[in-house]
Amino acid sequence: MENGYGTGAHTNHDRNEAPNGTNGALQASSRAAEKTSLPNQQQSPNQSIQMNGSNGAPMTQSADQPAGSVSKNANIQTKGTPPEINHITEGFESLPNLLTRLAQVTHNQLSGKLLELAGMNIQQSPDNSNAVSFVSGPDDNSAENIKKKVNLLKFAEGVHSNWTKALVITKWSRISEEVSRVIDLKAHLDEQKLYYDIAVHELSEVKRSLVHARLPNPDLRTAVEVLSTGKASWMPDLGYIEPPPLTAKEILQSLQNLNTLLSIRLNLHDYDKIPYHFRNYTIKSGRVTFRVEGEFEVDLTIADEDPDKQFWFIDFRFLFSPSPSALTDQMRYSLEAKVNTVLEKDGLAGCYKVLHDLTLTHKISELRRQAYEIGRSRWIDSLMVEPLRRSISIQYWVDRYGKDGPKSWVIIGVVSGKKDAAYHDEKETSRIGIRWFRDSKEVKDVEIPLELTTLSVEGLLRSVITMHVSHILDNMYKSLRAKPLYANRDLALSFKKPTTAEQEPELHVQLTSQYRINVIVEYITGKFAISPSSRLTSQAEYRLNNQTVDPASNGHEYIENLHCVLISEDTVSRAYTVGWLPVRNPRLPQDELKPFLPRDTLQLSWFQKPGWDPNWYLALSSGMSGERWWLIEITNVPEGPKSESIVLDGPTVRSHIQLPLKSVSPAPTYAFLSSLHLLSTSMISYYTNMRALHSRRAKFMLRNTPKSMLSSRQGQPALYVMLSTLLPSKNKSPRTGKPWAKDVLKVSFQGIETLEPKETASSPAGGSDQSPSNPPTAPSGPVGPRQPDTEEGAIMIAEGHMETAIPAGLLVKQHVDKDIAFHPSTSAFAFRLRARVGEPCITPLIERLQRVERLVDFVQVINAHPDSLHCESVSLSRLIFSYGCVQSQGPNQPHTESPRYQAIIDFSSQTSHLELQLEAGNPHIRILDYLNKILNSPLGLNGLATILPLTLPVLRALDAAEDSWDDIPSSELQILCRAADWYAVRYILTPPSEGENKAPAAPKRVVFEIRLQRRGNVPWWCMRRDQKHNAATVDPLDLALKEKVWTGGEKGVWMGMQCAAIAQTGGAEAMVLRVDSAVRDLAKDGTVFASAPPGVAGVKGEGVAGEITDGLGGQTGQMQAQAVNVPKAQPQRPQTKSPVLQKQTQKKAQGLPPTQQQRTQAALAEAQHRAQFQAQQLARQKEMHRQAQIQARQGQGQQRPNANANSGNGNSGKQDAIVID
Repeated sequence: MENGYGTGAHTNHDRNEAPNGTNGALQASSRAAEKTSLPNQQQSPNQSIQMNGSNGAPMTQSADQPAGSVSKNANIQTKGTPPEINHITEGFESLPNLLTRLAQVTHNQLSGKLLELAGMNIQQSPDNSNAVSFVSGPDDNSAENIKKKVNLLKFAEGVHSNWTKALVITKWSRISEEVSRVIDLKAHLDEQKLYYDIAVHELSEVKRSLVHARLPNPDLRTAVEVLSTGKASWMPDLGYIEPPPLTAKEILQSLQNLNTLLSIRLNLHDYDKIPYHFRNYTIKSGRVTFRVEGEFEVDLTIADEDPDKQFWFIDFRFLFSPSPSALTDQMRYSLEAKVNTVLEKDGLAGCYKVLHDLTLTHKISELRRQAYEIGRSRWIDSLMVEPLRRSISIQYWVDRYGKDGPKSWVIIGVVSGKKDAAYHDEKETSRIGIRWFRDSKEVKDVEIPLELTTLSVEGLLRSVITMHVSHILDNMYKSLRAKPLYANRDLALSFKKPTTAEQEPELHVQLTSQYRINVIVEYITGKFAISPSSRLTSQAEYRLNNQTVDPASNGHEYIENLHCVLISEDTVSRAYTVGWLPVRNPRLPQDELKPFLPRDTLQLSWFQKPGWDPNWYLALSSGMSGERWWLIEITNVPEGPKSESIVLDGPTVRSHIQLPLKSVSPAPTYAFLSSLHLLSTSMISYYTNMRALHSRRAKFMLRNTPKSMLSSRQGQPALYVMLSTLLPSKNKSPRTGKPWAKDVLKVSFQGIETLEPKETASSPAGGSDQSPSNPPTAPSGPVGPRQPDTEEGAIMIAEGHMETAIPAGLLVKQHVDKDIAFHPSTSAFAFRLRARVGEPCITPLIERLQRVERLVDFVQVINAHPDSLHCESVSLSRLIFSYGCVQSQGPNQPHTESPRYQAIIDFSSQTSHLELQLEAGNPHIRILDYLNKILNSPLGLNGLATILPLTLPVLRALDAAEDSWDDIPSSELQILCRAADWYAVRYILTPPSEGENKAPAAPKRVVFEIRLQRRGNVPWWCMRRDQKHNAATVDPLDLALKEKVWTGGEKGVWMGMQCAAIAQTGGAEAMVLRVDSAVRDLAKDGTVFASAPPGVAGVKGEGVAGEITDGLGGQTGQMQAQAVNVPKAQPQRPQTKSPVLQKQTQKKAQGLPPTQQQRTQAALAEAQHRAQFQAQQLARQKEMHRQAQIQARQGQGQQRPNANANSGNGNSGKQDAIVID
């Protein structure tokens, strides 16, 4: 009975004993010692029992002594004690666990028993079938009830028996310590008894083995007799007579007789009994030699003339190699006995069967030996040989596909050779056969060559592995041959099948136009080898050897990947040299690329150009159908309405263009990549421009032109645009309403140029603003390498034809910038557009077309005024021309041409605003703001070309008059421009002082008006005193003007009109200077300040002047009204010279250039002077207007009303309110 533990507590062996001593002795506590000691034994409370030493003997230790120390007496006492017995602890179980498990088992069994009893049906009494009874009656003795009670009683007995055993174990557990000691003692005694039994057995074996070592006693008597007499007397003599020896002739005769008998027997008696494979035999030297090719030959003979007697075995030899050259004596004896026995029973057929089976078995053994030998040498870790009954299994490429991969092996064994047919063929016999399992599947449709004459396992394995390798490479070849690149013979592919055993199958693959590889499989390990070796081929080789378990079906995929990786690597390395930057995939999901990329795409490489729009990429998709180059534009904003669009985290493909290339797999040479740069740039430019035209709803068409150098497949295309749908003016001149150019404009790609960031920022429109007056600046210093932030610009050429050609003479004299060209004979024009790659040039194109349209209109206007205007240079941003007029000095003087002045019309602004720029010293600077208004009005350049020659003489005379008054410091001349053809000349004359004590007299103000009038469609300049002047009051100035000017004149130049002077354009300058000279003379001699003589009532001839004025006013043309009624211009500089300006003029005359501080102070002083002058002028005009109204009310106004004088110009009531700076 097993020992248990009481109350679930551990025994003293586990609780109170600790390992100690050399043999693992136990140390017991005082409590355990009290438990095991006798009742009359007591122990001191200051002592404890400690098991120590080799036998675990107890010893006492004082409480005063430190714990863990051992006394000397104890050490002396333990030296002679025997070793402690082993303590048995194996197989012990905890009592609580036993009780818990027993309770659990009992509960489970009781639950199952209750369910079982509840399922047993009890037949109820028929008398009380409907009554409900809770207690069965004493007479319920039915069979079902008894069975149920018996079942319950047996279950209770079984459970009771188990719990009784548990009770017994529980009682024994209370003395578990003693029981454990008994168990240890019993085990120790059994072990000692076993040692005794073993010793007795060994002694008996020694005694029995000594029998063979005993030698018999020597027979000395017989030895002495034999040695002395040569015989032993006690040995009997049988009386045999030795036959005489045979002679050579007798031996030969015997052999011939045997040969004859063998021949007769084999040809007559045993002919039908000879096996089919024994029919090749020879009879010689008294024996018959049966020869089985490739197996063996055996020598037999006969010992009797009786044909029914058996043949006898003489000799046996193997006919294959390697094999033993001669049989050993032991093998010969064994084989002779076996063959003779078979010959006696089965004759020659049995002999053949025995020897044939022996030969086949020996061949299998030899093949096994060779397999083990090569498995330990060259084919180590690649072969696994497993011997079977009469066969051998050789597994090759053991670790090729890993532990769980497919296996390949060859089974060489003996095949019965029997066929299923009912007819028995005598040729049928057992033979050595081969079964080949390739990738865990048996291959039955191949014939494996097996050389049985010369056995070679290595040769057999090479033949099998050659077929296996050929199967793998042939399948890879067929899979690659089906791909378009190899099917269309764009790349070369060949498979070299072995013709001899020494050759290896090879797969030759052309991956690129310059790279070829050879794929082989190493025989011993089954690993792929790719040559020539490189980094990429090594990676592909590693993947073939480690990532596939069926290279015959998917090995071609790694070759395809290698092809794509080589294309990508070669393209990336060369593309970086010519300027392409390899970039990563711009986070485009596969769903965005699948709609347009080929399905067989294996590699996708991305490139960008430093100067391109960052949203445009060049992508190379590589696959077995060829390489395709794509231009892909991405965007993060999804297209479509905002309400239906989905917000995407990553970019999306906005547009994609496949580059048209002739070759399916072009070689990525430097020339090709450079041409690809041009082609991709042109495609992007065309696409972005077409998209911009489509957004503007312009009509266009892309057509191919003759073959170009950029694309080898087709000519470079050109874009044809309809101008009427592109220009806002619908290709109609705003001045004439007719088309100014033919309606078709050709836009073609010209090339690429590098744009520096500063240059691109300074000319956003892409146009050139170079002219003779603004030449380009050459870069200073050596030109360094291109910086990474440089941008590339696409150059587009726009070609068109004008309806009316520009005159050839003008084209010869003009200096057009480098971005525009005109052909005088064909009326063609062309200009160059520059735009960043990826950005359209339609906006600059429209701007330039508008400039050309404006330029054509300007040139036509200039050609319409050949006498006064002359074109100097033409560009798309400015027009430079010169103008002048012919001045007539008098009837007796010849006509002399006046100086010409240069003007520039700048229309380089993004808006349609035109700006007129004049050079320094030009008289028209005074009315520059009015000229700009006319230029930007509907009159345009035509109005400007009309007004410039008309106003030039007057403005030149005003400049001369203004300069002449610099000599009179006490007086001042002020010129006010109220319109482009209306000027007010104000003289502020200061009288000389009469003495120091008298106050200075008030300055006298004299105002003249100069206005352009028309009479008979002929322009006339009219100069008179201001209409606000009181004509009733005659001053000396009126008398002097009447005498010198109003009643005088120069024939053909100007004429006086009693109260005014008129002149045509040629005489206007002389007329103004004449009036100025008269005023200046009166100011110098002081006549102008004298009082009028009495009796002078007024100035005669006023009616004539009024009549002329009315006539001129009534004929005022459209140009004057439009020029006068234009909106108020920006503030302009004062037309009078302030003292500050006079000082600057003097400094310039002295040749002293002002400093920056002086210029700033002068500008501030000038601004203050202008403000003071405007305030004074406004106050004076208001005072003059007030006095005129007072005189009109008092009836003093006998002269004609001022309104009549202004009736023809349409500006009455507004002149006095005009304030001109």
